[in-house]
Amino acid sequence: MTTSYVSTTEAAFLLNISTGRLRLLLNTRRVIDAKKVGRFWRIPLNHRGMPEITPGRRGPQGTWNKFQREAKTIVHVLRKTIDYNRDYGTSYPAVAKIPILLKAIS
Repeated sequence: MTTSYVSTTEAAFLLNISTGRLRLLLNTRRVIDAKKVGRFWRIPLNHRGMPEITPGRRGPQGTWNKFQREAKTIVHVLRKTIDYNRDYGTSYPAVAKIPILLKAIS
């Protein structure tokens, strides 16, 4: 079985954390089997397609994703609805969430 590797940006997206937080986890050696090659990190994925993080010793439990995301959500702000609400004193929803399947993108 071959191991798949991802970059810090891809791993942060999968874990639903910022790249800065992921770099902090990498520097404290909490990402299992991650290796730094030159200036870049190679982060292996487990059998579920996710990077593995060792739990911390203090503080609250980590809130990163344990399972791979199925969809990417795009928030679309409806500017015309905001203007209409302001002008006529209504309260129609001005945000639309659009889930996009990741498999359809790649």
